[in-house]
Amino acid sequence: MWSKPWSYKEGLTIGAGLLIIGILLQMTVGAINWDLFACPVNVIVLLVYIVALIAMHLLRKRVYLFSWLSHYSAAVSALLWVVGMTADTGHIVMGLIRQAPSGHAPNASTDLLGFSQMIASWPFVLLYFWMVTALGLTILRASFPFKWRRLSFLLNHIGLFVALIAAPLGNADMQRLKM
Repeated sequence: MWSKPWSYKEGLTIGAGLLIIGILLQMTVGAINWDLFACPVNVIVLLVYIVALIAMHLLRKRVYLFSWLSHYSAAVSALLWVVGMTADTGHIVMGLIRQAPSGHAPNASTDLLGFSQMIASWPFVLLYFWMVTALGLTILRASFPFKWRRLSFLLNHIGLFVALIAAPLGNADMQRLKM
């Protein structure tokens, strides 16, 4: 393990590590407060994240992790972990545990791991961040040099990237109105 080229074993190990780190953060720090990411903070975070993705892309030949993150074994590993947390087919974690509505505090004594508000739990957010980072690096790798035959791949993946980034960062600015 950890000999190049990395495969699913390394990806699943990285996911397990992120899950453990997330559980430890959840137990010590508590849930993520997405209200802190209201505009303009979300725009600043997005710009810093995109600059970091570009830097990772430029350093991919020097840092093997950055290169590996843009390949299918990293993407599949990340997807397996995120699906394991939120699977629509079977509702593995998110579907088995009652989700508290946004803005309502979960019961801290019964929900130590934060799984009743999956979107604000550290394990989910770290795994989600890993998946979106792999997606962003895949887009950058496929974009340079640009080839017309990759256009549909790029448009599909860029659309998915925008949706996956805009949802959590725009959540704090969402308003629910009744007419």
